[in-house]
Amino acid sequence: MTRPVWISVTPELPVADVREAQRWYSEVLGWKVGWVSEDESYAALYVETLELFLRRTAVLRPGFVTCIRVSDVESVFAACCEAGAKITAELETRPWQMREFSVEDPDGNLLRIGQSTLVE
Repeated sequence: MTRPVWISVTPELPVADVREAQRWYSEVLGWKVGWVSEDESYAALYVETLELFLRRTAVLRPGFVTCIRVSDVESVFAACCEAGAKITAELETRPWQMREFSVEDPDGNLLRIGQSTLVE
């Protein structure tokens, strides 16, 4: 039996308003709007090969964490700062071999954005 090849994972973040969340991810992080369900309860964003789903939720439970790797964390950090995003952890090199920072979206979802410090 052949083992399957895992290709990607797509987080689904809880948000109060999918259109507003799409706007924030687009303006702050540069992600593109993918689609929105007819009742505007579900939506998607994408950038390069990454995809993110948004689901409208009546009761938000802040604290959902998504870790995202990028090729140039310095420029992503600068863009977030320029956009006035809520930085919850400053950009620094961490013991787990990542240079990363954390930013919180308006719905309380935490994004840890980083770049590996390992030389490949």
